Amino acid sequence: MNEPKPEVRLTICREGEVELLESGVVMNVGQLTVYAVHR
Repeated sequence: MNEPKPEVRLTICREGEVELLESGVVMNVGQLTVYAVHR
């Protein structure tokens, strides 16, 4: 996958959910989940 910022990954679910993974930790904000990978 060609990502402009490999440090942060934004994945949009079919339901329009944003997943952020931070340090391998999944944070669920309501229906918004963001995956942030810190390298």
